[in-house]
This record gives sequence, C-alpha cells and structure tokens, in this order.
Amino acid sequence: MKGFFLLNFKVYFDYMKPILAIFCGLMTFMTQAQTSNNFCDSIIIHSCQTNATGEQIEVIVSNYSTNIMSYPGFVILSENGDTIALEEVNYFGIGLDQLHILNVINPPNLPMNITLELHTLFYDSLECSWNLTLGLNELAQPLFEHLHISPNPAKEWIEIKNLHDLHPLEIKIYNAFGKALEFHRDGQFIDVSKFPNGMYYLELRNGKTTQNSKFLIQ
Repeated sequence: MKGFFLLNFKVYFDYMKPILAIFCGLMTFMTQAQTSNNFCDSIIIHSCQTNATGEQIEVIVSNYSTNIMSYPGFVILSENGDTIALEEVNYFGIGLDQLHILNVINPPNLPMNITLELHTLFYDSLECSWNLTLGLNELAQPLFEHLHISPNPAKEWIEIKNLHDLHPLEIKIYNAFGKALEFHRDGQFIDVSKFPNGMYYLELRNGKTTQNSKFLIQ
C-alpha cells in the first residue's frame, strides 16, 4: 500500500509540475508589475488647475490600482525643476474622485508645462509622475467674491448666499477623505442632514473659474 501511494504521488507530482511552474511564473510577473510602479497607469488625473484665488492648485484624481498610496502628497514642478506648488499631506490614501489642494509656492505663468509628481509616506517615496500643461483660469472674474456658506457649522442644511445668476454653475461636495458625495440641492440650499459630523469641502465651478470653501457639520 505504501509503495502504491508513493507511486501515485510521483505521477500526480509529475503531472502538476508544469502547472505549478506556470502559476509561480504568473505570480512573479504580477509581483514585478506592482513593484515596478505599473499601478501608476491605473491612477487617473481628472483635472489640474488653479482655483479662483490663484493661491492654490486643485488636483482631482481617481485610484483604480490595488495600491492605496499611503499618505499621498502631490508636487508640481516647472520644466526647470522649480517647485510650483506643494500639498500638505491630509489623506491616508487615494480613492475615487478625490480632491487634493496644493498651495502655490512660486506663482506660475500660465499656460505652463509642468510635471505633477505623486509621493507617498509623507514624501518619503516618489511613486508616479505626469507631464501636463497647467492652463489658464479666469482668475480676474470676481464671480465668487461675496459668496459664503451659512450656517457654518451646519446640522441639516447649508445655504450658499449671493449665488445670483451664475450659470452654468456646478457644485460638488467632498468629505475629509476627498470622496465626492451625492446631495439634494434646492436653489441655493443644500440638504446635508444625511452627512456624518466632520469637515467638508464645497467646490463651486462656473466655466473655468473655481472656488473651494470648507464647512463643518456637527
């Protein structure tokens, strides 16, 4: 019986050996693909532009890779390698439709060819980079000059005062993790009763002009 078992095990092992070799090779290839930063192909930059103040640059990004990009930070560099804008690390990782706000260090002359870099682990590791053109934004138009959110802090609803007739007007709300949220809007009133307590970011966009504001729910 023992000899019969060993014989059958050898036959089974010889049969499975090519399959195991293919499986191990495939796993090695997948591991090398991840460690060689091919996951950068799965990170989509939706937009990169200055906001209405000209003091910040907004990057909206989605991460479809298996790497969460722990503690990410974006940097914008000029063609000469000068730092144009830098993000303060706020997130644990990158999700979908996530808003990142970079503070301008050296005001760019638009339009401008730039390199957008993604670092992780509090800028300890450079993961990805993209060559982009930072375009013109209608900074001179004071469309949002007198807008403000009330009440702030809020509980059930917020009002965006002095909207006037800004058309077309696109409004987005992001949570503290940069995730875009769904909400009900009635004119200049927005229902936030279903949002958990915390800090939120309101993005107003009219054409190429954008403004971001913070509000608190408690």
